[in-house]
Amino acid sequence: MNDTALQCLAPHLNNITEYTLWYADENALALCDSIAPNPLLTVITNRFDIFQTLQAKNISAVFSDFNSTEYELEKPPQKILYRVSKEKPL
Repeated sequence: MNDTALQCLAPHLNNITEYTLWYADENALALCDSIAPNPLLTVITNRFDIFQTLQAKNISAVFSDFNSTEYELEKPPQKILYRVSKEKPL
């Protein structure tokens, strides 16, 4: 993986200790195989392939265009993760 932003995000996805909401865009597919199921993680994605991959791994996932008013979360997240889109490392 050559995406610096995803490399920075990956450790946070595998060390979740509080309820976390991850907004996963098209770049997140590279991380899907390395994420372990965690009941404290909910993923909102606008990509159906990512949604299917996460559900197959028993990871809570919602298919949405990042509109969080469409559904109710079990509880408010303590942490929100998002890879800034099209950001270039400086």
